[in-house]
Parts: sequence; C-alpha cells; structure tokens
Amino acid sequence: MGIITISRQFGSGGDEIARQICRQLGYGLFDKRLLVRTAKELGISTGELIDYSVDDYRTRHLLERLIVGWRSPFALSDADALADFVNDLRPDTARLDQEQYTTLIQLAIQTAMEQDNFVIVGRGGQAFLKDIPGVLHVRVVAQFPDRVRRVQQRTRLEEAAAQDMVTTRDKASAEYLRRIYNIDWADPHHYHLVLNTSLLSINAAAQVVITALHQLPTPNPGP
Repeated sequence: MGIITISRQFGSGGDEIARQICRQLGYGLFDKRLLVRTAKELGISTGELIDYSVDDYRTRHLLERLIVGWRSPFALSDADALADFVNDLRPDTARLDQEQYTTLIQLAIQTAMEQDNFVIVGRGGQAFLKDIPGVLHVRVVAQFPDRVRRVQQRTRLEEAAAQDMVTTRDKASAEYLRRIYNIDWADPHHYHLVLNTSLLSINAAAQVVITALHQLPTPNPGP
C-alpha cells in the first residue's frame, strides 16, 4: 500500500503536486469520481457528497449535502458493522452530527485504500491516517502574495477578491481540522514534510515527495 496525504494552503499548488505525483507513480487521486464509486459500494446515495468542502461546512446541513437517498444494509464484507452505523443515522433527522459525518468519510477512504495506491488531498487525511504505517504526510505552503497570484491566474479574479478567497479558504480549512480532529492545521509535527512552493517548483516539490515516499520504512506484514 502506498498512500500520500497532502494538506495545502489555498493557492500553494498542492493539488498540482498531487496530480504530478499520480502521473509519475501511477497512483490514484482520491477525487470526486472515487468518492461516488465508494459511496455506491457503501449503499448510500450521495448525490452531493462530492461537493462537500470545508468552506461551506458551517453553513450547510450535512444531510442535504451528503444523503439524497437512503438504502441499507451495505453489500460489503463487513456489512453488519456498516449497517449498524448507517442504521444509527435516522433518515428523518435534519442533519448528521460531526462524528457521523467523519465516520462516513473515513469509511469511504478506508474502502478506497484497500483497492489501490492513492494520493489524498485534504479531507483530514493527516489526522485520521496519522498512525497508519507507510503513509506519508505532506504539507504544502507558499507566501501569501504568490498564492494570490496563482489564484488570479486560475480564476481571473481581481487582486482583492483573490486575497479574500485565499484568506477565507485557509480559515475554513483550519476550522475544519480543529472542529473535526482537534488539531492545529499548520502544526508541522503532523507532517513528514513541509514544502514551500515559493522556493520550490511544483515539479521539484513532487520529486521531493516521491523520494521521501521511497524512504519510508516498509510496514511489517501481519501474522
């Protein structure tokens, strides 16, 4: 199993680094399509699960964002345990609480991890996979002006609007990790590497990550 988690400041190039790594290593990217596939395997209709993001976490009813339909139990090897979890989510409630939402996302990622090698961008990967051997945790940062320029190039926003987007998204990401996992998003102790793309190119940063991945201790096989 090869898993890389990437936590990134908005506009730092973390997504671009993830795609570069996936191209070079042939890894999968934990993206919208994978979430849809995994959700279907779990037996939950999740029409808008893929649109959940940290910046609207505080304003969206989780049920509206996650569960459009309702079906159980799950058709998986651990069906009983998963069915118990889903059956605890009453379909007539107004929203999922934080613990239930977190469990749902973890189940999706754990299911995906059993199938292939992946790069997971965001989604608290550095927190809930922190004790998994062989998982490399990376944080990508950059100077604020550089991030604003990247956002402007991608979105064609005026500078003030791009600045506001960068600030808002960073605050939302930090709040998400604090509320869900009670960690400081920026604490370097959560990561094997902290890469500054104001000093490194996207390609150079990707190469550093790949080199570090190959240097991780090999997990001991089970009995």
